[in-house]
Order: sequence, then C-alpha cells, then structure tokens
Amino acid sequence: MGPQDIGRLAQVRLQSLLVENIFLLSLGFLILFSGLAGLALWIVRRRSNERILLWFGLNALIYGLRALVKNPLIRVTFGVSQYWRDYFVAWGDFLIVIPATLLLEEVFGRGWRSSVRWGVWILAGYAFIGLMVGVLSGNPYRLPEPARILLLPLLLFIFLLNVSKGYRPPQFADAKIFLIGLGIFIAFIFEDHWAPPRFQAEPIGFFTYTCTLGIIAVRRAIRNERRLLAVEQEMASARQIQSSILPAEAPQIAGVRIAARYSPMATVAGDFYDFAPVDSNRLGILVADVAGHGMPAALIASMVKVALASQQPHAGDPSLVISGLNEVFCNQLRSKYLTAGYLVIDACHRAATYSGAGHPPLIVWRASEQNVERYENNGLFLGFRANETYPKLDIPLSPGDRLLLYTDGLLEATNHAEQCFGDGIDSCIARHHNLSADQFADALLADLRAWSGNSNARRQDDDLTLLVIDFCHGESTVSQSPHSM
Repeated sequence: MGPQDIGRLAQVRLQSLLVENIFLLSLGFLILFSGLAGLALWIVRRRSNERILLWFGLNALIYGLRALVKNPLIRVTFGVSQYWRDYFVAWGDFLIVIPATLLLEEVFGRGWRSSVRWGVWILAGYAFIGLMVGVLSGNPYRLPEPARILLLPLLLFIFLLNVSKGYRPPQFADAKIFLIGLGIFIAFIFEDHWAPPRFQAEPIGFFTYTCTLGIIAVRRAIRNERRLLAVEQEMASARQIQSSILPAEAPQIAGVRIAARYSPMATVAGDFYDFAPVDSNRLGILVADVAGHGMPAALIASMVKVALASQQPHAGDPSLVISGLNEVFCNQLRSKYLTAGYLVIDACHRAATYSGAGHPPLIVWRASEQNVERYENNGLFLGFRANETYPKLDIPLSPGDRLLLYTDGLLEATNHAEQCFGDGIDSCIARHHNLSADQFADALLADLRAWSGNSNARRQDDDLTLLVIDFCHGESTVSQSPHSM
C-alpha cells in the first residue's frame, strides 16, 4: 500500500469519524432538548403530580450534556480542555444513576419497605463520595462509576428481595412500552461496552429509550387531562346543584331589607344560608358553616336545607330550631362539626331573637348610638352531643339598626402581616353605615379584598357568607341574594 493509498484511507477514516461525531452531536442535542421539554412540562403540570416527567427530564438533561461534552466537535469549538472534559463527564456518570433509579421507582413503586428508595439513597451516597474523592485526588474516576460496579447488582438485589417478600408493583398502564425502551437501551449498552469497537452505539439506545419515555409521558398527560376534565365537569355540576339550593331572593317583609353575599373558597363550599318564613311579620334566617372545605363540607351543607325544613313547625323559636338541627346532625356527622346561627326578625314588634351553636357573634349596628354591639349567645357546635340545650337572646331593634350574620371567613381573613380583618371591622361598618344593605355588603367585601390583598390571582383562604339585615320600620323593599361576590 503506497503513501497515496494510506492518505486516502486516512481521509476516509477522518470523514467517517466526522460523520459519526456530527450524528452523535445531533443525538446529544435531541436528548438534551427532550430533557428540557420534560422539565418544562413537569413545571407546567405540577398539580397533576407527574414526577415521571421530572425524573425523565433530569435523566435526559444529564445524559445529553454529558454526550455533548464528550463530543470532540464541542470540545474543539468551545475550547474545552481534557481536564474539564473528564471531570464533567465523570460528574454526569456519577449523578445520572439517581434520576434513572427514581424514574424506575415510578414504574416499580417504592418496593418492600421502601427498598427502592433506600437504593436511591445508596447510589446518592456513593455518587457524593465518588465526586469528593475525585476532586481531592485529582482523578475523577478514583472510584469506579456506579453504573459499572454498583447499579446493576443493587437493582438485581432489590428485585430479588421484593420477589421473595411477595411485593407487587403498582399498576402501570405503559409498562410494556417502558420495558421495551429499557431493554433496547440495555442492549446498546452491552454492545457498546463488550462488543468489538465500531462506533458509539449507546447514545442511539438512550435516544430510543428517551423516545419511549416521551411516548409514556404524553400518554399519561392525556389520561390525566381527561381525568382532570371529568373532575372539573363534576365539580361544575356540583356547584350548580349547590347554587340551586340557595335562596334566589329573600322573602319580602315590610320594614326589612336583606342583602346576601356568598363566596366559596373552592368550586363548592361548606357554607349555607336559608330563610324560614314564620308569618307575614316574622322571618327566620339561618347561617351555617361546616368545618373544612370542598366536596365533603358541601355535602354536609346541602343536608342543612333538609334539616331546616324539618324544623318549620317551630321556625319562630331559635332555641328549638338550633336544638332540632343538633339532634339531626348528631346522628349524621362523623369527624365533622357544624356551626350555625339562627335569627328571627319580628318587624311588627321591632325585635329579633337569636340563638347560636358555636357560631361567630351576631353584629348589630345601632344607628341611634352610632356604635357596634355583639351578641354571642352560643351553645356547643352542632352534631357533638345529643339533647343539648341552646339559649336564645331577645334583641330590641330601632329603625336604622343593621344586623350582620356571617361565617368566620369574614372575620378570620388575614393580610400579609397575618392580621385578622375582624380586628378592624367596626370602623368599616361605621364608615359605610349610610349605605343601603346591598351597597353596604359590596363595600364591606371590597374593603376586605383591599385589606387582605386578594385579587383574581390570589384566592381567599376560607368560604365566606354575609347577610346584611336592615331594620327600617314601615318600608317595603325587594331584597336580593347574589350567590357569589
């Protein structure tokens, strides 16, 4: 073979290496971008708790960066020294086993007595020691990389341990796709490390593995989106049903004006209010608050309407109504409690009667004295003890007086300094006392939102119900009861 033949052979080999490195460089970028896309999707969809996207993203990100640094084209283009190349690749070799094992845990589960998680901690500890020893000794591979000596024996031991203990992995809809991708990747690893050297085959296997994980992530995202959509539709239906059991408007009583505001923290709420007409001059008003939020509290709140209807024969006596509700819920509630306040307005006799069960105090604005009074006539909350008696309190009224029935979402709302709105509510009531019942309700809640810093981007911390009852003897008005604020 002459010098020209040797030169042509060297040129062909150089072109072949260049093509191979360009191909591997492209794979490295594809894997890197796949990892970034997985992490971005996990950040966007964190509410669905898709940790497989997190571990997949970290795994692909580390592998892609390591593949790029190993590529001679990157080293030449960016002037990466052999020293930093070896350290960066070593760091990738030591760290990549951690998200890889956590990704496997998403399929296999934590295992018998969290054995898989213990395996993760062992690998993390080995990686930390290996990196520290590498830095201190000046040899990044002073300890062998974990994938060569630790990963496979450790996983095999965990697998055999779980089989011997009868552990059953959780259902995984895409297990076949995952195992196919993993099997292809392992086959390429064996080919790259033990077969005669031809070209770097491992990145091809990892890219195939990445594609299968991407398919799994997309399929999971679609399934979760469908489940979330179904849940949202069910919650929207539940809200419509709950809204339908609230009063559309308040009964008309001469000399009484009523404004109601109802704002759930979530789609549905544990607050409830209703009216119980006694006669042409008397009206019963109930406000109730179930401990907790969401659907469980809403289901109990919906029971209050039926329970209140059963107390209609003695709707004019708050003590008997609250006692009757307590008897009903003592047989119904489990690990939940319910507070309630029941007020009877008597327009003819210029008086009100009130009884409460663990409920926030009734607030009365005295127009003639320009001050606020509180009436806390409470027994135990509902559903705790049967045969409980609840006292009632008579409250004289004068024209211009204003009564506030509400749930604790009004008083306990906090601002950024963790101060409660109830501490300064008296001044708000005094400032808006000349407004009508509807205007006052809107103004008070506007003060609450401004004070707490709530906006559309920040949701309230509790369900909130507010009823404003103005006593203005001799006037006949139409009252409104909006179901949201």
